[in-house]
Order: sequence, then C-alpha cells, then structure tokens
Amino acid sequence: MKHSHILINAISLLAAVAAFYMVGREIHTYNITWATTGEILQDFQWSTLLLALGATAIGYLILATYDLLAIYHLGYKIPWHKTLLVSFLGFAVSNNAGHAIVTGGAIRFRYYSALGLNATSIGKIIVFSSSTYLLGAVTLLCAAYFFLPQDELNHPELLGGHLAWFIWGILLLLVIYWLLILSGRHRLQWKKINISLPPARITALQTFAGICDLLFAGVVLYCLLYPATQMHFMWFFTIYILAQLIGLFSQVPGGIGIFESAFLLLVGDAHDHQIILIALLTYRLMYFLLPLLIALAIFAITQHQSLRENWQKIPGVTRMQHIIATTSIFLHRRLPVFLSLLALLAGGILLLSGSTPGMPERLETLTDIINLPLIELSHLLGSVIGVFLLILARAILLRINTAYPLTLVFLGAGIIFSLTKGLDYEEAVFLSVLLILFIPCKSYFYRKSKLDMHLLTPKWILLIVAIIGLSTLIGFITYQEVDYAHELWWQFELDANASRFLRATLLISVVACGALLHYLLSRGQYKPHLPDNEELREAETIIQAQKNTEHYISLSGDKYLFWGEARDCFIAYITTTKYWIALNDPCGNSASFKELVKEFRAHADLHGAKPVFYRITTEHLPLYVDLGLNLIKLGEEAHVDLSNFALKGNAWASFRSTINKIIKEGFTFRIIRAADIEPHLPELKQVSDQWLDHKKSREKGFSLGFFDENYLRFFDIAVVSKEDQIVAFANLLHTNLPNEISIDLMRYSDQAPKGAMDYLLSNIMLWAKEEQYYKFNLGMAPLAGLDDDELAPFWHRLGSSIFRMGNEFYDFKGLHHYKEKFHPQWNPVYLALPRGGHLAPVIFTITNAISGGISGSFSK
Repeated sequence: MKHSHILINAISLLAAVAAFYMVGREIHTYNITWATTGEILQDFQWSTLLLALGATAIGYLILATYDLLAIYHLGYKIPWHKTLLVSFLGFAVSNNAGHAIVTGGAIRFRYYSALGLNATSIGKIIVFSSSTYLLGAVTLLCAAYFFLPQDELNHPELLGGHLAWFIWGILLLLVIYWLLILSGRHRLQWKKINISLPPARITALQTFAGICDLLFAGVVLYCLLYPATQMHFMWFFTIYILAQLIGLFSQVPGGIGIFESAFLLLVGDAHDHQIILIALLTYRLMYFLLPLLIALAIFAITQHQSLRENWQKIPGVTRMQHIIATTSIFLHRRLPVFLSLLALLAGGILLLSGSTPGMPERLETLTDIINLPLIELSHLLGSVIGVFLLILARAILLRINTAYPLTLVFLGAGIIFSLTKGLDYEEAVFLSVLLILFIPCKSYFYRKSKLDMHLLTPKWILLIVAIIGLSTLIGFITYQEVDYAHELWWQFELDANASRFLRATLLISVVACGALLHYLLSRGQYKPHLPDNEELREAETIIQAQKNTEHYISLSGDKYLFWGEARDCFIAYITTTKYWIALNDPCGNSASFKELVKEFRAHADLHGAKPVFYRITTEHLPLYVDLGLNLIKLGEEAHVDLSNFALKGNAWASFRSTINKIIKEGFTFRIIRAADIEPHLPELKQVSDQWLDHKKSREKGFSLGFFDENYLRFFDIAVVSKEDQIVAFANLLHTNLPNEISIDLMRYSDQAPKGAMDYLLSNIMLWAKEEQYYKFNLGMAPLAGLDDDELAPFWHRLGSSIFRMGNEFYDFKGLHHYKEKFHPQWNPVYLALPRGGHLAPVIFTITNAISGGISGSFSK
C-alpha cells in the first residue's frame, strides 16, 4: 500500500509535467517565445482578452462541476469544494496531456483515494465525467442543424458536404440513448458487461453541464476570432465542436495540432488562415496553458507536505529541492493573508467603480438587455458588496469558517452586479478569478468563532474608513463640474452618473456607520463571565486528576475559564484590551491541549487581543512554539525532593533549634481537613487581616492566592496553634495522585512565634512525606537563573541585574536565598508572547493584574 501510494503520487506529478511539456512543445513548434507571445497578445484589444479570460474562468468552473454531478449521482460523501478542486486539476492536466483516463485519472486517484474512494469508484467518476462531455457535444452538434442555413450545412468543406448525414446519425444515436433513459431501463447487459445508466434527471443535468461547458469554451475562441472575421456564431460553433471531437478521438495530447488543423480545414478558404491561426494560438495559451499553470500552483500548495516527505526519501536530494519545498510550505501558511489582501482589493475596486461613471456605449448596450431600475439597483448593491468585502477581509485573515461561504456569495453577487450595472466585465473577470481561488481553500477556514464577536479592530476600522473615504474623494473629484442640487438625488436617467454616485455614497456611509456602531457597542458589552460555584467544582474535578498542583489557583474566582470543546481541559486567563493572559499551562486531558491553545489564540485574535501564556513549564513548550510564540525565561521554580527530606545533619541545625524552641513554647502543628474548615474560617480571617496589617500590604490576585472563604473551602489547612488559638496557617494544594504538594496562602498573626513559617513549612513537608508525596513545590523565584553573559538576550541581562540590585523594590535575591535553604531542584519557568510583541507592556500588564491595579504595582 505504501509503494502504491508513492507510485500514484509519481504518476500524478508526471501527468502534470507531461501536460506542461506538450504545451511547451507546441509553443516551440510555432517558434513562439515570450517576446512573440507578447506581440501576439498585442494584436487583440484588452477588452477582447478580458472577455475571453472571463469566459475561460466560467468555463472551467462549469467543467469542474462534472465530477460534482458524478459524486452526487453515485452517492459518495466527498465535500463539494474538494470535488471541484480535484475536477479542475484533473481537467486542467488532461486537457493538455491528453489520454484523459490516464492523466486526469491519475490526478483523481491521487486525491480521491486520500478521501476514501477505491479504484472502482474513481473509475465510475471518470466514465461519468467523460459521458457528460460527450452528451453536451453531440447535443450541441445536433442543435446546430436546426440553426445553420442549409447552404452552409451542405458546404463541401464540411465532411465533403455530408455533414447533415453525419449529424442525423449522431441525432439517431442520441434519441436511442434518451429512449433507453426514459424507459426506466437503467441497467444494460451484454454478455458479461453490465452498464448502468443514470436516471433522466441526472442525464438532463449532464447534458446541461456539457452544453454550458462547451458554450463558454467556444466563446473564448469566438471572442478572439470575431473582431477580425465577423464569423456567424452557429457556423463557428459547428466547426468548433467538430474540431473538438476530432481532437478528442485522435487521443493526441490536448488535441495539439489536430484541433487546429481540423478547424482550419473545416473553415475553408472563407477567412484568412493567418488571422485564425493567431487566434487559435492565443486560445491555446489562454484556455489550456493558463489553467495548467494555476493547476500546477494549486497542486504544489495542496501537496506540499507529501512532496516534502517524498523528496526526503530520495537519496541525494538537492538544496534547490529543499528550497522549493520550503517555499511551498511558506505559501501554504500565508495563503489566508494573500486571500485577505485580494478581498480588500476586490472591495476597493467595487467602491471605486461605484464612484466613477460608467461607459456610455456599454450602458446603452445594457439597456437593450435589462431595464434602468435594475441598473440603478445593481449600482447600489455593487457598492454595498464592496463594503462587505472590506469587512470580510478581516474574517478571512482570522480564518473564520463562516467567512468562507459568505465570501463566495458576495463574490458571486459582485460578479453579477458588475455586469448588470454597466457591463464592467473587467471587474467581473477579476472577481471570477478570485472566486475560483477561494473555492479550494475551505480547509483554511477552521475557526468556529462567530462573525458578530469583535470582528473589527480599531486599525481595521481606520483601514475601511480610509478606503471608503478615498473612493468617495475620487467620486467628488470626478463630478466636481456637476453643480449640486437637491434634484440630483432623484434623477434616474441613463447618463445620471452623479446621481448614482450620491445615492451609493449615502448607502455605503450608512452601512459603514452601522458596522462602526456595532463595533463600539459590542466592544463595550463584551466581558466573559467569571465561573460560578458549579463551574469551579467542575474544574476542581479535573485539577484533582492532575499530577501537579499549580492549577488550583484557577479556583480563586478572579480568572475566566476557557474550556475545550469536550470540556475535558481548560485554560485560566484574564483579559485586557490588548492581551489575553493565560496563567500556567492548560489543565486536563493533554491530548486536547493543542486544539485548546489554538482555539484560545483564535478567540483572542477575534477580539483584537494578543495571547500571552504566563508561568509555563518546559513540559509543554512545543505547544507555544508551534503557535508561533516567543519564549522568555521568567525565573525558576523550586521543587524539594521529599524522599530525601529529613531534619538531620549540620545543614538543618538551625531548623531543628527553631522547631524545638517553638514546641517548648507550647505551639502545635495540625491539619484541618476541608470538610471541617467552616467553623475555623472567622479565626483564619483574623490571622490574615493581622498579617496584611503587619506587612502594610493588601491582597494580590491572578497568580497569587488571596483570602476568600469560598476559595479556602477547597483545601485542607495546615495550622500552628497554641491552646486551640490559630496563630499561623497555610492552605495545602494536593491532588488525588500522591505526586506533588504545595501551598498558596501562608500567613501568621501577631501572636505567632519567631520562626513560625520555618516551623510550619518543615512540618508540612514531614507530613507530606508520611503521606507518600514525592515532591514539595516551593513556588517561583522571579528572575532567578537568568544569564548575564554579554551574549545573553537583553531581557536576561536586565533581569539578572535587577535580581542582584533590586532589593529596594522587591527582595528577589532574598526570596531565592530563603528557598535555597530547603535544597530544592530549580526548574525554569517561561513567558510565551506573540512575535513582535513588546515585553515591557506585557510584564507591566501582568504586574497590574497581580497587584490589583497601577497603584498596587508601586506599593505593597
């Protein structure tokens, strides 16, 4: 299976290369270079080329529906956008390489097999698509009989004057086929061969798709021929279909040479062959080579991972191949940015078009097709679509799933309105190309956020306002010679361009102001809900199943909880205008962490904020690296190995002396279980208040615990007491797994003896050792362990200097020295923030969150 997969990859790649080679061979045959190509294109007007390009884009979009119809009929479960992509790639390659079953089939097998289809199912799709083309071709050929004049139908150059008999034979076969379809006999058998026929409705759709495909393919060549030949359309189209069928049955790759020769032979001497040949070569470049180039680009983008893996398996891979693979991956990752820029450009073009006058000759031609009210409505809606595309560009950048279908709808509407407001086919062609680029990109839009949640940011609002303002300014400059009058608002005439501009400007101003108002109101209203008791209990259940204790701080009630989709993991975080700051690594099922942090970043992006992860450990650093974040060391965390902890030896002499003295003074140590904590809460509150008053401090938050009765009810409490009066306490953080234990609040009253904290900590560790816990977490020592070497990062050198000399503000070195007395193992702790993010404001924001505000950051 592994070797067959590699073989199919190789065949599909060779098919694409073969197609490219065949086109190159034909170009070489006619001595065409890049310079001569430019000369050939200069023989045509830009309007002719753009119209032909538009017909090419629409034609390939219809051609891609062949497989979509086959998938629908056969009942396979393949997403429609992936089916359109595979169909386009298959036809773009097989149209140039020929032998569609082999070349186009290899492309289809490469993609459809990855989507779960076997060879038999893929073969059915190929046969169905081929029959769709044949149905359309023979139906159009037969229809030509009823539109062509008899003298042209019997022209001696067309099959020796026997074209009518040939068409009657084709018509007879077509009628027999339809009679079989309508009879309900959907299965034919001849010897051991079974043929399944589709129902009448599917056959009708096949015929319609084939007709539309051939019509637009023919229109491409007709647009190039008509200015010089003035050829009758039905006469041209009959020749075109015959030449197509001859090229198809010849099995020459892409019908190269055969199609052109057949067309020149069938057209006879009625027209200049040199002019027709130039048009045929341009048609070949436009309808065959250009789609092939696009297909190869899409092939490279969508298959970059497979190509990279296969290249790495080949001995002697060159550096250039690695560069190509890396470039492909880069384009794959930056594609949403590129699509967002294109959407911005499309919106700007529609707004600019609405601000400038239409071409009089086109408007006159348009009035022969539709009436004036529809033209006026299209002008207004085209400008509104432009504003919507500017807004959607932000959603595209954020990869929001709802943006994908909305963009397709608005681009489709923009194409229609561009044509119905003034036959602006240049805009329609650009929007059509952008639509085709969007169709295979659904997988990029995976974020499930809603569009009504802080889609815009102040910068994006300014960008939209600037684009609208620029288009409006251009409009006023264009119509500066038109004197303003109130009657302009109500003028509905073909040449009343200034009136249409005024009405469109008013409407897009209303839409833009509505979007701005929504942004301002929603920004003010947005605030996630702090967890209630039920949610905290749910989080506690998850925390108790972990091996580490740092997540207990999530239960303090001052942080939001961001849950995974299965609610088996969460992130504790706070929000500011600029940052969403997560505390610690995610908690819960580690298998879900990757998706959880991606969703967290997606929601932060959606609300115009940057994600920051504070106090993370080395265990999950790859999560943040893969997310594109920078890592900065904050300090080190002290872990005491309880298996070796004992108050013995000279190193612990001072501890033993302190403990013995306290015991002699009548103080005792005990553990109050969480279930029994309620009657002791008032006494604990009194101890805490005295500690705060003694320290001339106030409660902190975020990464530090604070005295809150609801919070303390989660924990066992270690206390030091004398005659049943509590003089010191610490809450114990431990999970159901006897792995790690730590403390959060550690406070003492005025009645506590000197050395009470040493006594409390020592007894907690000894008790935890008896309870089979492996380690005691003493917490972090900020700025510890940072290098001050001249090659170290600036933050490390600055932090190291503050650690040594910053005792005036905070005793960093003293805190580290105190914890060092317990002979811990030091483990690094990090901060993860977006690339390009400034460290200083992030640290300042975190400090404010811990201190409870700016004033608290500069006081105790």
